[in-house]
Amino acid sequence: MSQEATNPLKSNVYERRDYILNLVGGSSALTLSGANRGMTFSRTGAGAGTITFLDDFPGVFIGLTGQGFRASTPGDVDNYIAVVGDYDASAKTLDIVLSEGGTPTDLAANEYVTLQLTFSVQEA
Repeated sequence: MSQEATNPLKSNVYERRDYILNLVGGSSALTLSGANRGMTFSRTGAGAGTITFLDDFPGVFIGLTGQGFRASTPGDVDNYIAVVGDYDASAKTLDIVLSEGGTPTDLAANEYVTLQLTFSVQEA
């Protein structure tokens, strides 16, 4: 029997750790929504902010591995995307920008985004 058959690969990322960030739009532009354990978020401009990870070692940053937008009127967010910058391991920060058609854009009231940020806990 092959190694793959006895030990199926569940992920090619060593000890994967996912952080889920929930943001909501509205009068204060972008704010945390719901449980966002292990991180804080600071708005830095239209559609932009910095995530600070609170763990001593969140891991080696793999990337933005999931994003989902929702709204009372789904068509209002169908052209939105999220983009992340380079992870700063010494400061444990990551910049994000939400944009619509290439323009940084804040979410409006009743618009939400959930981002999945993936790390590997194996040190580089």
